[in-house]
Amino acid sequence: MHPVIRASSAADGHSCAVLQIAGKLGDGPLRDSAGDDPMNSDEKRNRDAALPGLTVQREVATVALQAQLTGTLGIDASTNCIVVRSLISTSPGTDSLVDIDVAWPPGWSVGLRGGAPALIDETGQVACRPGDEIALGGGFKDTSRMGVVSCTGQGRVFDAYRLTRT
Repeated sequence: MHPVIRASSAADGHSCAVLQIAGKLGDGPLRDSAGDDPMNSDEKRNRDAALPGLTVQREVATVALQAQLTGTLGIDASTNCIVVRSLISTSPGTDSLVDIDVAWPPGWSVGLRGGAPALIDETGQVACRPGDEIALGGGFKDTSRMGVVSCTGQGRVFDAYRLTRT
């Protein structure tokens, strides 16, 4: 016999409900009405939930900026965002590795390909993966002027229009 749950409440409507379970619970796992284990919500978790985020331009740029950004596509561990790790000279003879948030062209996204995250272009093709050495054409812009919100929270992002794997 399957357990039956009955609810009842006091006639005055001010008392809390009382649940009565009739039947045998047994040793099987608990299941909700959809048949899922309520104690293991990760069981049916969305596979894309852990994918990194990225900043995407709202519209195609009408002017192509002429700067070039080179570096390694990576994932910022503190924000779980796609970034380009680039060696930047902070003073003569001193270089620092810096994570730069990139505003990717409209239609670009992150997806799982072969079980690993990949940067997907507007045609649905893999543009590159974390760890790939890349060169981007574009230039730095203030997010407020672009009308975008930086995935990493930076006030300036690299507005990309072209990607080349190096």
